[in-house]
Formats: sequence, structure tokens, C-alpha cells
Amino acid sequence: MRTWWQALSSLVLLNTAWMLLQFPLVTAPIATAVFAALIHELVSEGDFNYATIWALAKHLWRASLRWGALNFVVWGILIGNILLSAHAEGEIWWILRAVWAVMAALWWSLNLYFWPLYFDMEHPAVMLALRRSAVFLFTRPALTLGGALLAALLLIFSTLLTFFLVVAWMGWSALLAEYAVQEELARLEGTGAHSPGGAG
Repeated sequence: MRTWWQALSSLVLLNTAWMLLQFPLVTAPIATAVFAALIHELVSEGDFNYATIWALAKHLWRASLRWGALNFVVWGILIGNILLSAHAEGEIWWILRAVWAVMAALWWSLNLYFWPLYFDMEHPAVMLALRRSAVFLFTRPALTLGGALLAALLLIFSTLLTFFLVVAWMGWSALLAEYAVQEELARLEGTGAHSPGGAG
């Protein structure tokens, strides 16, 4: 919240631009990647430079499209399964819907920490960042799932009050994930352990 307040005008502007770029689905992945990169820069260096946005977009577009395509497939399967089986009766269908719901929660959590871990890697790669995110999730479940739950509650609150979705939600969620990852990496360095998922 302190970081959000200190960079309030810039983050509101970026959050609004990010929200608008979600409507043409093709721009959603790159907008998310660039936003996350700027948040990473803000947390790591205390500020970010608008002049780097175009350079970041050119640098991240391939990775963001891979990440976006993977999300399109996974979310399509999970949401499609849940919706198509919504009226199916029987114990097996309740079990399957529960499994799909748990998988959706885990995938949501993986994606929340994906970009902060991606930017921490010396040689970033989409699948390796996903692996690191999975390791982070399963080695620190209380921290990661708690953060994901908080981000989900913020999304619900922001959706009900559309104003907050436009000006704040992505900024808050990105800051939450970035600080969680930075705190964990600092803890691991302090104990002499490796970063989540091994060196990148």
C-alpha cells in the first residue's frame, strides 16, 4: 500500500491502460507482461521509466504470447468443463467439478507469481518460470495461496465496484505478488538456499 500510494498517479494511469487493453484479447498478454515488468522495476529500483514501455513490449511480446496462449488453453478447458457439466447430476460429477475448481485455483496462483519469478531469472523462459512458480506454490503454500486468495477477493470486490477494477486491481495484485516473491527470495538467500525452482 505504501508503494501504491507513493506512485499513485502513475499506477492509476497504468492500471487504467491495462484494463482497456484487456478488451482486444490479443493485446491482453503483452499489456500484462509490460505492467508486471514495470512493477518489478518499481519494487526493485524504487521507480520506473515510461520511456521503457515500448522497449519492454518489443522484448516481451514473444514470451507474453506463449504465456497468453497457454492460459487461453488451460482456462478454456477448466472453465469449459465446469460450465458444460454444471447441470450434470451424480456423485462423479461433483467430484470432477471439485477437481476442476481446485485446478483453477492452483492455476490462478501459478499465474499470480509467474511474472515476478520470470523477471528474477537470469535467462527467462516461460516454462521454467511456470516450474519455478509451481515450486514456490508447493513449498510455501500458506504464503502463495494466501496471496492468491487475497488477489481473488480483491478481484471480486473490484468487479462489484468497477471503478476499483479500472484504477487499482492489477496494480495491487502485481505489487502483492512482487513483494511476496522478493521476500521469499531474500529469505532463501539469507538461509543459503536456492531460489524457487532452481537457478534461472
